Amino acid sequence: MIKVCKSRTCTTRYVSLSKSTLTGFDHPDSSLFAKINTRLMSDSIDMMDEKSMKLTSNFENKKQSNRFILADMLKTRVNKTALFLCLFFFIENSLQPIAAQREWQHTNISTEYAGHIDALANVYGYIRYFYPNDVKGNFDWLKYLNYAVKEIESCESTLDFHVKLQELFSPFCPHLRISDSGTIAVNTKLTSNESFYLNEHTFNNRKGQFVSKMKKINCYSSVYPKPDSMYHFNINSNLSISFPIAVSEIPDTRNKITKIQSDKRIFYKEPSYYFFSDYHARIANEIIRCNIVQHFYPYYFEDSLDLVWKQKYNDYFRKIADCENMYDFYWAICRMMNHVKDSHANIHFILNAAYARTGYPELETIIKNGQLFVKSIGTPYNQHVKYGDHIIKINGKDATDFMNEKLSHLSYSTLPSGWTRLTNGSELFKTFPDGNNYTNFELTIKQSEGNEKVVEIPANKSNPFYQDNNRTFIKELEEKIYYVNLTNPGITKYKSFRDRIDELNDGKGIIFDMRGYPNDDVLSILAHLTDTVMSMGNLNDVVTYFPDHIQPQLIPSEKWLVAPAMSEMSKSYTRKYKYPQPTKQKIEQHCVFLIDATSISFMESILDMVKHYQLGTIVGTNSSGCNGDAMFLNMSFAPFTMTGYKFMNRDGSQHHGIGIKPDIYVENIDPFIDKQLDAAIKFLKEK
Repeated sequence: MIKVCKSRTCTTRYVSLSKSTLTGFDHPDSSLFAKINTRLMSDSIDMMDEKSMKLTSNFENKKQSNRFILADMLKTRVNKTALFLCLFFFIENSLQPIAAQREWQHTNISTEYAGHIDALANVYGYIRYFYPNDVKGNFDWLKYLNYAVKEIESCESTLDFHVKLQELFSPFCPHLRISDSGTIAVNTKLTSNESFYLNEHTFNNRKGQFVSKMKKINCYSSVYPKPDSMYHFNINSNLSISFPIAVSEIPDTRNKITKIQSDKRIFYKEPSYYFFSDYHARIANEIIRCNIVQHFYPYYFEDSLDLVWKQKYNDYFRKIADCENMYDFYWAICRMMNHVKDSHANIHFILNAAYARTGYPELETIIKNGQLFVKSIGTPYNQHVKYGDHIIKINGKDATDFMNEKLSHLSYSTLPSGWTRLTNGSELFKTFPDGNNYTNFELTIKQSEGNEKVVEIPANKSNPFYQDNNRTFIKELEEKIYYVNLTNPGITKYKSFRDRIDELNDGKGIIFDMRGYPNDDVLSILAHLTDTVMSMGNLNDVVTYFPDHIQPQLIPSEKWLVAPAMSEMSKSYTRKYKYPQPTKQKIEQHCVFLIDATSISFMESILDMVKHYQLGTIVGTNSSGCNGDAMFLNMSFAPFTMTGYKFMNRDGSQHHGIGIKPDIYVENIDPFIDKQLDAAIKFLKEK
């Protein structure tokens, strides 16, 4: 069913909310649900509260709608009566016809309207995060932005738009001044001996949360904004705003904001999957996401986002408005976040704690030198396809082009790290099944003998296919050269290492494989290699007082320390930093450490210690270039993770997007030969 509604600014196409828009969402497992339900920000829609569980029956798809509502019910404390009424509703709803339908809206918005949304997004970010007001924190900004995006759609002139912005944001910031001339005078008042208030933003690594709070400062210093001074920001060539970032007195805006919150036109109850069928709501959701990156992503300048991020808003909001279903919406978000070069960044296909079902084929791949190879494959396909077979086409498309298309929907710190996310993270073949309709992948494979064959494999598994063939923790390779596998947290056990220290000391060298992710037992192992106390590297909490990454404060995080196994401090350090107590033995052998782009995050902190304290020789390629604690940012649709802390090399130089550099550069380009391991063996033989 197609309806066309013409207005001054746009032509809107309404497409019926199809089954494919909603199918494939299930309730998350308890661990994920607990994580998702941790409130980092107040940008969410509550479908029902504890006092009132108002139920609606205008669903296009009864079964799927019930599944969404049940997911939301489970995050709400309900009494037995409420639960009984809800169960009755589910039974009755399955027997009665649907009373109403909600249609998915998508539209080609005008250039003028997109520019107004762009400006609205910037003003929102400045006022919400940087004007001190103790009322704003618990405000439902998603609903209000949805209202605001609708309100500015009818503005017929620049003056109308500026008046509307003043109307929308002055209740939160009475000092807001809007101008189209860029000539607003700036008051440079400074009350250095008086207390004042500002907003402080940081990440809390204990809870994995973004923390934004108003803070009272008793003594002014240059790290803070000047109290009661008007700061000026150019939004575009026709719009400037000014407001104080620090104030000596908090204005009383409670009544005005309470009045806004009581407006049922703005804060109405509606199931979130219907809410996002409205393009205004989708844009509102993304205004929030864009501002989090714009003001708080710690590697904003390293990723050159100052040149592209805000400049992409106009085009991005137009694409969001024209999405034809939830899946288009999700992929548009992923493409936007591709500009963020952060291998920690991950966009979760979750809608208010209900997440999309995923489908994967029984296929594990590996990328070498930009080429895609089979690593393992399930039954019965393994009768015809084997390890090392070269995948040259996927669904008739060149495999390289297919991989590049998938990379355009991912965030990654370096290209090799992106390849790792495609394969180890199983992003390459991830699909979202529509009910029981699974995607089939047609693979054109070139085998080592030179012959080609076509294999069709369905993506009908709910979890990525993975065969761990490297389960050996410690083994002797040749001539008493030992290999220690630190790539898999599940097999790295300090107790097993401790029992073989004498054997390792009797050898000719040790190769530590660090091409993966470690556990804390690795710290105990390193304690046997040092005579000095070792500290973790240059990790910093980023504290923000100004917008647009102006003058961020880097506060060194508490460093983990590793004491030598032979020292008297070892016991107290292991108790404090929670790694296993090492025995009083020193390993005297030459050590080699293997690294590549799979060495990421905590493993890079370990490698930083190896390099700084000269524990051995590093062989391989650069590590991932992605370190610093990852934070979870909760949103009503597509919550996401990104790095919250800033990690640098010990001399202050850039680590992000570069990684730990090896002492001996060796690249693995052949899936059948581990040249990095061979180079490590050769190095130790020549010692």
